[in-house]
Amino acid sequence: MEIWASIDLLNGKVVRLIRGDPSNSIVYSNNPVKTAISFQNSGIHGLHIVDLDNIFNKKSNFEIIKKIAKNVQIPIQVGGGIRNIEYMNKVLEYADRVVLSSIVFENKNIGKELSLNNFDRVVIALDHSNGIIKIKGWKELTNLKLEYIIEKLFNLGFKNFISTNIEHDGTLNGFDESYYKNIKKEIINHVYVAGGIRSIDDLIKIKSLGFKGAIIGRAIYENRISKEELSVL
Repeated sequence: MEIWASIDLLNGKVVRLIRGDPSNSIVYSNNPVKTAISFQNSGIHGLHIVDLDNIFNKKSNFEIIKKIAKNVQIPIQVGGGIRNIEYMNKVLEYADRVVLSSIVFENKNIGKELSLNNFDRVVIALDHSNGIIKIKGWKELTNLKLEYIIEKLFNLGFKNFISTNIEHDGTLNGFDESYYKNIKKEIINHVYVAGGIRSIDDLIKIKSLGFKGAIIGRAIYENRISKEELSVL
């Protein structure tokens, strides 16, 4: 199972937001590049970088992302405010994969447009509140159930997904498996989960359910999960 560390960038700093609220954040580092480099020897498989400023229509952290890409050897995937194919391709000049969210729901032709690129380098973020998808920086609630939309997108050809439980994100409340019981096993194998993961026990449970991987934030920053524990997964 793959374990990716989340590096959320806000005002040029590494932070974690509680349930996506920018007014409720924890700052972990003023040096994102140094933070990224430190993960290379920690048992982490890759870096999940989120440009929060770009989501909130503020100044982008793109230059920082470029520096991270040039200074690490492990894979990176980048998301946050990617609203068009042009910017997506710009990000892919430096990142191994790009994470898309709102654009997938707003652009009905996105599948055809992406077919001109590399589908394997695209990850779809399905952020949910009580099993219902939210978009636009978690501000807009859709009427789409997680289990429905993930199967529909899978059948369209998308093969990499991140499912974040918004109610648990940044809380260390633990992984909640209840929203995944109706998702087919062959789809689960393409899903990374995030939100509330707090210990190695959560990761062991996630692995046992057949997920492709997990994205962890506070648990790794606050040393609740050790390098030695990660090595057993």
